[in-house]
Amino acid sequence: MSVLSLPLLVQAVVSGILFGGVYAAIALGLGLVWGVMRILNIGHAALAILGAYLSLTLVQRAGMDPLLSLLVSIPVLYLIGMGLQQFVVHPMRGRKEGELHTFLILYGIMVVVENLSVFIWSADVRLISAPYTSRNLNVLGLILPVGRVLSFLMAAAAVAAVYLFLKGTKLGRAVRAIASDREAATLMGISVNRLSRVAFGLGTATAAVAGLALGLVSSFFPGIQIVWVSKAFLVVVLGGVDNTLGLFVAALLLGVAENVIGIVAPAFVVDFVAYILLIGTLMIRPQGLLRKAAV
Repeated sequence: MSVLSLPLLVQAVVSGILFGGVYAAIALGLGLVWGVMRILNIGHAALAILGAYLSLTLVQRAGMDPLLSLLVSIPVLYLIGMGLQQFVVHPMRGRKEGELHTFLILYGIMVVVENLSVFIWSADVRLISAPYTSRNLNVLGLILPVGRVLSFLMAAAAVAAVYLFLKGTKLGRAVRAIASDREAATLMGISVNRLSRVAFGLGTATAAVAGLALGLVSSFFPGIQIVWVSKAFLVVVLGGVDNTLGLFVAALLLGVAENVIGIVAPAFVVDFVAYILLIGTLMIRPQGLLRKAAV
């Protein structure tokens, strides 16, 4: 704990905004799949950790720059997402208690991914680094770690790309139509199953960005996804399940709130306040605090 002063408060706010980008990156794919398919992919954060391990391997074994590793990890996770939709999610649709069974299967996949990560990469704590990621920028007296700046920029780029895809492309508008009314979209001749694969694949592909963003600013290991999926869930609830920009704003607000509260209170108080906010939002405004501007 520290005595709150104006310079310290400003530094905490800026640092919180930068770290909020990591929350946004992880919540983006979770919110996209939830909004389009009405499926809570409990295994999404585990896929983000898998993305972090893929980037780590490409950096350490192939000597690839962390940012360039996305050229490999994004397509890999996109294909994994399409496979999950085709062989796990789609067969459950229409079945009695299909949503519950889908949730349980995705939970099982999270456990499988965790154990595979231990088998392949061990349970050691890891961090993705490059010569420039450990440096700090000094901007008007504010200390900006390069790793956090890059993570924030990656998250902002991912959010902008998904937003422009949904709003500015024919395929994206068709995906939004499925989210609004699946049956009506089918009657209009939209290939719901094909676009569901695209949406699930896209949502999973964002986990590659989330994994790298996380790995640049925080240590990770198999099992840590439980912490991150809970934060992603909180962000989606606050921002609105089908509100891409609201999700981004909510992630930044959460990052700022945690950093500022962390100055004057112990860590357990930070988590306590965050989840009280989650419970209050679900009870009072379940559509999200920032729901007004959809997608």
